[in-house]
Amino acid sequence: MNLFENAVNKKEILADTLEKAMLYLCELKNWDSQLVKAAFQKMKEKEYKAEIEGKQTKLSPDKKKKAYPLIELDLKQFTLYLVIEDNKRNILSKKLIAKTDTYLEEISYHMRELKWLTDHEVALFKHTNKPVYTSVRLS
Repeated sequence: MNLFENAVNKKEILADTLEKAMLYLCELKNWDSQLVKAAFQKMKEKEYKAEIEGKQTKLSPDKKKKAYPLIELDLKQFTLYLVIEDNKRNILSKKLIAKTDTYLEEISYHMRELKWLTDHEVALFKHTNKPVYTSVRLS
């Protein structure tokens, strides 16, 4: 265990161990191992990071843009962005809102409500007693 604690590449060690275990299970259960191999290859290509587009997607008042929170997950931290796209899914802005430990409570603190203030400015409110938010204004 000491080797793992001191390892720099913990994500890779964990993923490789899980992949070997899943392939062994495929062998025991006579499952198609190609699906497992493909899933782990995708994880490696994405460098063991996942992105979750928040469900709070909001259209701008003029209906020409949409905004949503985007969370990037890895084993060390959660990173929250506020993203604005046009109707063709081109990213117009991607602003860093917060980096937190891997606790959902910490990242959810920054995600109380998403609200357009104007056609060109959107705000992501925090869970506080006062109206505290971070906004993105398009020029």
